[in-house]
Formats: sequence, structure tokens, C-alpha cells
Amino acid sequence: MIAFRRFLCIFFFPIAASLSYHKHGGLFPEPVNLGPRSEVSANGTCGEAAPETFCRLTRGGRARETTCGVCDAKSPDKRHPPEFAVDTNADTWWQSSSLALGDHFQQVTLTIDLKQVRIVLLR
Repeated sequence: MIAFRRFLCIFFFPIAASLSYHKHGGLFPEPVNLGPRSEVSANGTCGEAAPETFCRLTRGGRARETTCGVCDAKSPDKRHPPEFAVDTNADTWWQSSSLALGDHFQQVTLTIDLKQVRIVLLR
């Protein structure tokens, strides 16, 4: 019983104190952005092997407009690496490789490791 009380004092009460009461009722933790400390990888990134042209849809609907550019992993202002998918900068993004480079780029995988730690208590 003493171990359980210590658990409540050390782990539960600090967590409960950090929770906020949601306007619809109930306690919910504050959101945390896990992106900055995560590891991101992809099996197809634009400009990784050599500079390449990419185009993206900038306006949908009937007035489909595209914007084209060049990806180059060696150029700081033309690179679009996987970690840009989760950074907090609205001006950066991850760009997959173009389908013009081959059909194998139809299935590109973006993997995000959120580095979450699990705490398991055993008696």
C-alpha cells in the first residue's frame, strides 16, 4: 500500500495537476508537439540522388494551378528532406520523388519515430 501511495504522489498527482478541464467536460492533457524531437525518414525524397524538377498543385478545383521548382538535397534553399514534414516552419515541406523517375515512387513511405517512452511498473 505504501508503494501505491508513493506512486500516486510521484506520478499521478503531478500529471493530474497539469491537466486542464475541457469546455465539454472532462480532463484532457495539454497537446504536445512531438515533431521537433522525432526522427523522420523516407524511401523517396525529391533531389536526394541528383537535382530534379517537381510540380505541386497550388490551387484545386476547376482552376487547377501548379507551381514547379527544383529539388536539390545539396542546396540549403532547394532541399525538402523528410524532417521538414514535422518541423514548425510553414515555409518548409517534405517533397517525395517524382513519378517521372520510375513507377517504384508510386509507393513512398514516410516513417516518423515519435520517441515515446513507455513506463512499465512491475511489482
